[in-house]
Amino acid sequence: MSHGVWVNWYRLTLAGLFCLACAILAGCGGDGGARLVPVSGTVTAAGKPLTKGSVTYHPEATKGESAGVLPAATIDEQGQYSLSTQGRSGAPVGKYKVVVAVQVPSDPKDPYSIPKSLVDPVYSKPETTPLVVEVKDGAPAGAYDLKLTK
Repeated sequence: MSHGVWVNWYRLTLAGLFCLACAILAGCGGDGGARLVPVSGTVTAAGKPLTKGSVTYHPEATKGESAGVLPAATIDEQGQYSLSTQGRSGAPVGKYKVVVAVQVPSDPKDPYSIPKSLVDPVYSKPETTPLVVEVKDGAPAGAYDLKLTK
């Protein structure tokens, strides 16, 4: 192989590897840098604010920007939550099944005892939760409030 051909082959190989690296890096962002919409609300059970627990939004569609992204939040003492997605405030636009988990030890004297749920277990799995929310721009106040029956 002559020197000129070798140099051209080397440059093409480097250019191809550079393009491959760029393509791989572009796909490794999790949420792909999706624009996030602020999502916050109050969680109540039987009309009273929950004072602990967590809220997780599971995308109904598993394709596009929200694939693999699980916006989540901790419920504060006033029953309030504000979602964040991979360390950024908010959630991508889309439809979600909402999971609410509130567990305490079954034996208050033993923090390692089997946990028990303070809300109906139906809310603890995306397959069974009746809570469905659509995250969108300009949602009115209270749009992300979650009302549990127990």
